[in-house]
Amino acid sequence: MATYHPGGAGLTAPDLGKAEAIAGARSSLPATGTVPTTRGEHWLYQGNVQAANAVRPGVDIKSSMPYAGGWAVTTGRHSPCDSPGCVRAEAPRSAWLRSA
Repeated sequence: MATYHPGGAGLTAPDLGKAEAIAGARSSLPATGTVPTTRGEHWLYQGNVQAANAVRPGVDIKSSMPYAGGWAVTTGRHSPCDSPGCVRAEAPRSAWLRSA
């Protein structure tokens, strides 16, 4: 396993570890690059926020602390969200991620 530091790369990665968390993210967050994990997906957004565990069932926020886990080339819908329609780090601040 590799170790990476999303915040050091200027990224925030909601760690979606359950099918329900992935479904909630798809209906609530802007499309972005994804990295498959053993239990789900990391979604990559530009910008940094405070890292937190268990912000919702099956959701952790990886950003401002080192994280040990697999790192792969981003796959899926887009590269890390930086388009005009995606405010930097807006997705990790969303109400969906703050309230369970």
